[in-house]
Amino acid sequence: MLAGDEDGGRVDHPITTGTQVRVVGYVRESPHPDDGIPAFVQGEKIRGWSRTSGHQLLAWFQDVRQEGHHLSRDGFKALLQQVERSDIEAVVVADLAVLASDITIQEIVMWDLRLRGVSVISADPAEMRQFDDPSTARIVIRDLLVRVEEYREFLESTNGPSRALPAQRTAGQEVIVELLPPVEHRSQERPTN
Repeated sequence: MLAGDEDGGRVDHPITTGTQVRVVGYVRESPHPDDGIPAFVQGEKIRGWSRTSGHQLLAWFQDVRQEGHHLSRDGFKALLQQVERSDIEAVVVADLAVLASDITIQEIVMWDLRLRGVSVISADPAEMRQFDDPSTARIVIRDLLVRVEEYREFLESTNGPSRALPAQRTAGQEVIVELLPPVEHRSQERPTN
């Protein structure tokens, strides 16, 4: 089960165990040049964290702006593929906004990585304190995600559908809706004598 249920929303991280952790860095620039932290600055923060913490930085994955190209998540997709193929224990980011600007999306990404056996570590010490004492919003989001996972496990255990949430319809699928005429309600009053 995911951390965040019985312990008030806290999430365990391998960095607290005192052993060396196999980590990869993830860098993502904002789609807008004037927003966010540039990739090279994020990389320096992650390298600095790796040096001071003593954890082994194995690889980098990045999503950076390129002139004439839309900012994609190809680097993140490659990171997920690598997680499936190796023994990566954690992903280090300069700050959690690299995952997404919205905390709900941040929590979903971290939840997905935890399901894959990988922790997320922020090179920003102030953000790491959020893991020990999360905001109310983060606790609610984590609790909801745990409940979705429990529901998915329940469905699988009953040989029901494997998806906890309905599948998206693809273009061209028909939805048939039958509209029924309104029903007249007759008075249920009893005749008086």
